[in-house]
Amino acid sequence: MRRGGNRKAYVGILSLAIGALAVDRMILGSGVSGPKSASASPQDLLASPEPSPAVTIRPVVRLAERLSSIEGSDAGEADAFAAPTWLADTKREATLVASTPAPEPFEQRHRLRGIARGADGTLTALIDDRTLRVGDVIDAHVLRSVDMASRAAVFEGPRGEVRLTIPLGDVGNKKRSN
Repeated sequence: MRRGGNRKAYVGILSLAIGALAVDRMILGSGVSGPKSASASPQDLLASPEPSPAVTIRPVVRLAERLSSIEGSDAGEADAFAAPTWLADTKREATLVASTPAPEPFEQRHRLRGIARGADGTLTALIDDRTLRVGDVIDAHVLRSVDMASRAAVFEGPRGEVRLTIPLGDVGNKKRSN
């Protein structure tokens, strides 16, 4: 059965191609198309060429001169390439934002919430609801030391040493703000 379906498709495509060829030759192309014959005699080749019209030499005008000559002529028209006023304000704001230095990403993403001493005497740091010990890694930064007296945790990362401290307002603050 499958072979019969393929055969029908081939016959259909072939009949369509033959029909298109017949329409092209009989209806569209009423005349015989082919290469046109060309003739050239040796006398035509040896004959002198027709005289060319006189060549006029124009003075060289540089682009800067042409632009300066038309610069003042369109004074009443608005500049098509000028930025609209609303976009000019946005560009000024974008320049201000781009010129402001970006804060350190690690300090922005993570916060030291607390320091605890374990039963064995080791200090742990509570960073964003995660308990870390010295040597643990967070965002490619290794916790190197925890100091309870200065309320700080020191990390070593790709950009150097990063120090997280508990802000003074958070000491003894048990409420969690969202």
